Amino acid sequence: MDEAYASRNGAFQLHGCASDIFSKIDPILKIYHKCKGTPKRITIPIDQEHLDKVFTFDRPIDLKKAHEKEQDHEYHVPKCPNVKEWQTTTV
Repeated sequence: MDEAYASRNGAFQLHGCASDIFSKIDPILKIYHKCKGTPKRITIPIDQEHLDKVFTFDRPIDLKKAHEKEQDHEYHVPKCPNVKEWQTTTV
């Protein structure tokens, strides 16, 4: 529903809106990074109770350590001339 870049301090905001009359929405956050030299993807499920609310992680997500739902994942980050230098960290 949304994608964003993190600031230098790691902060980011995502916004989305969806409805499905046949089933529940399964919100997930996918983080793409290359902190350990190999492109990785971390998938973090977001609890249903956080829908329609602001969700804030209770602690920083440390990309240097192993995550249960982390996978090697090749990805392409397009160059965007409109993105300022301080916004170029991908999430």
